[in-house]
Formats: sequence, structure tokens, C-alpha cells
Amino acid sequence: MTINVKVLIFFWKGTQLAKIKIISVPKGAGTRAIQESWLGVVMQVATPEEIKKHPPLNRAQIVPMCEGYMVSRITAVEALKKAEKTAAAKFWDDSQWGRYIVFQRDNCRAF
Repeated sequence: MTINVKVLIFFWKGTQLAKIKIISVPKGAGTRAIQESWLGVVMQVATPEEIKKHPPLNRAQIVPMCEGYMVSRITAVEALKKAEKTAAAKFWDDSQWGRYIVFQRDNCRAF
């Protein structure tokens, strides 16, 4: 499977991939309250190696409408739990949306 990496942005610092912090409410699945739960959450971006080892199940999982950051759903759920945003963590943990979540670049700050 070929992945169109033009929609993905990776920021590397030495050998470590930067994290992202959600700084504005992202569009996407869930109620407005679920979407707002992302505010302030910090997550590690998926590595190219991770994406090659576990590619998205279908092309619908790569959001072509934005430049953004792909995060593993498992990593995102753990970040929500760490931030004590349990309702959102449960929503995403129970979802069948796939292995990755893509956050639009404008909603994030990379560091």
C-alpha cells in the first residue's frame, strides 16, 4: 500500500519526533464536548516506521483536506486519559475509526 505522505507533517529533533499540543478545537468525530476535550492534550506523532509497520487500513484514514499530524489512536487515548478527559478517552477507545487520528496543522503546536 502506498501512503500519500504529502498530507503528513513530521518534525524531527535529532532522533526524536516532536510532540504536538492541541491549541484549538479540532473538527472531527464526536460531540462538541468530545472535540473540546482535545484542548491542551499533548501527544507523540506517529513515526514513519510505525506507519510503515502498521499502515492505515484504508485511504479514508488519511485526511487529504489538510496538512496535519498523524497520531496513533492508542497514543491519543492514553494522552486523553493522562489529561483526565475520561469521556473523550472512552469515546475514542470504543470507536472503530481505525488506527490513526489526523489533527489539522492549524489546531496544533509542534515542539
